Parts: sequence; C-alpha cells; structure tokens
Amino acid sequence: MTSSEKLLVKSTNIWKAIYIVRDGRSTVVSYFHFLKEFEPEWEYSIEDIVVGDCEFGSWTDHFKAWAPKQRSNTLLLRYEDMVCNPSSVIKTISEFLGI
Repeated sequence: MTSSEKLLVKSTNIWKAIYIVRDGRSTVVSYFHFLKEFEPEWEYSIEDIVVGDCEFGSWTDHFKAWAPKQRSNTLLLRYEDMVCNPSSVIKTISEFLGI
C-alpha cells in the first residue's frame, strides 16, 4: 500500500483528543532512524523527511492539519514535558478527561 492509498481520518470535534507534539527537529531525526532500522528498503534522506517526501508527509503539515491549538476538545501536550515532568502531565490529562 502506498501513502496515496492510505486514508488517515481525523476524529470529529465532538470527541476529546490528546495531541502530543514533539520538537520537529527531534521528530525528524527519530523518524529517520526508525525508517533506517525498520524499513531499510525505503531510502529517505533527512531532507526528504523535513520536506515531507516520505510515507506520512511533513511534521508541519500534520500539525497544521490537526490545528490542536484551535481545535475544540483537544489537549495539546509536549512530548518533552511528558518526559521531564510526567506527574504534572498525568494530572493535566486526568483533569482534561474528567477522571
């Protein structure tokens, strides 16, 4: 299946969503190493990943499509905060979900 055949569906705004964002630079490097290890037949360069010439497009396009800062019922979390201060993030998530 090619990326043009995949259908990724975003949930409607009536359901709560948690969007986790990671620094784009770290994301690109991490995804590059993931592809090298798990999909070695795909020959993407760092540049390909930055501009979105890869399986799932660019980090920027994904973030813009979700628009988590403007989307109702969406909690925007930073990956770096989850790593550095998990207890605070868990509290934020539980408050958002009402549990």
